[in-house]
Amino acid sequence: MTVNNTYTTYLALGSNLGDTEANIFHICSAVEELVGKITKRSEVITTEPQEFESPHLFSNAVIEVETSLDPFELLEKTREIERRMGRSRKSLGGKYEDRVADVDIILYEQVIYSSEDYVLPHPKFRKRAFVLEPLCEIAPDVMDPCTMKSARQLLEELRAKTMAHMSEEETRNG
Repeated sequence: MTVNNTYTTYLALGSNLGDTEANIFHICSAVEELVGKITKRSEVITTEPQEFESPHLFSNAVIEVETSLDPFELLEKTREIERRMGRSRKSLGGKYEDRVADVDIILYEQVIYSSEDYVLPHPKFRKRAFVLEPLCEIAPDVMDPCTMKSARQLLEELRAKTMAHMSEEETRNG
């Protein structure tokens, strides 16, 4: 008897070079080939670049995937997908740049892991509306194992912080 272990993971997809929506489609095809079955897919949203300057808008989406890969195999496959699509390196030292394909592992089951080059859940997903909005579209109740808050709660908190920050700016600028 064989046991087929499958794990649920959420991947954030992004592209801001070339035909970005087509790139998201190609990323999804590669995920199905190399990672596992996509069980849910958000709509593709268009967003401004975050944390760096670029004239190119991003297409972003989140997918839920059932995989038999462990977290380390999954990381290797997501990097392979990026390389296949022409991305030569991940962002270094927090310096971001334009890219054809970006595949980030947001959540892998309820795994919490941290090393020098790999952190689960993704360390920045709680601060990124372009990840939380599509994640909430497909899995609003999925829990962040670090905060024990749902994606919906994290998005509501982020929106509240953004509104508070905007109010502070308006007050300062009079």
